Amino acid sequence: QVYVSTVPAVSTYSLRQGSLDMGATASNQIVIWEQLGDSKSLVLTYNNTSLYTWGFLDLEKDGPTVVEAPPDVLGVFDDGYMRYLSDFGAAGPDKGKGGKYLLLPPGYAGEVPEGYFVLRSPTYGNLFFWRGFLDNGSTKTAVENTKKFHKVYLLSEAGNPPPMKFINVSGKAFNTIHANDFKFYEEVNAIVQYEPNEALNPETLGLLAAIGIEKGKKFEPDARMKKILTEAVAVGNATARAL
Repeated sequence: QVYVSTVPAVSTYSLRQGSLDMGATASNQIVIWEQLGDSKSLVLTYNNTSLYTWGFLDLEKDGPTVVEAPPDVLGVFDDGYMRYLSDFGAAGPDKGKGGKYLLLPPGYAGEVPEGYFVLRSPTYGNLFFWRGFLDNGSTKTAVENTKKFHKVYLLSEAGNPPPMKFINVSGKAFNTIHANDFKFYEEVNAIVQYEPNEALNPETLGLLAAIGIEKGKKFEPDARMKKILTEAVAVGNATARAL
């Protein structure tokens, strides 16, 4: 049950790890498929007919962060457990015209300036991604709009945002898919240790605690428990695929 319940969270974690492997180590460093995706990069549920772009926020380290969405995209903000926060672009409040989104960290009680679409996240880690539309079969317009209009910066840097770095990953071999062995639970533990406990419901926290994953405690299963968890990954993986 822990496996099935936390696949979205660990998928987010693995997307982040894949981005780090490609050199996206800060919130203003974005991966983009300028020539569309192919099978060299391993990404759950993406396609090779849309221009994909994504980035990650670390609200614990950076605090309130602004994301300027470009026009003519279809995008979404998710929290660190891959739970929906907001659409942006064509289905979002900017209605496809582009706009400034301000993401606030858990428990933020400071001043909230005007002029932003404000999102309060229950987690420190946040994922945002979008699909750009092809223009007569070409990605050129979507790429140009992204590089011209897309910005990510700390609210404290709003007066002088740092330059963006766009990392073209078309044709690059890298993996963003979560583990399907015992390491899966180590990835779950890493998320739990990073995020506030309040971000999860008591039922899930209880399931995690039952197998030794609790915030502020070391995850050190013995040989017997490792064997059980390794078998649980296999059953959970089969269950998720069957569902």
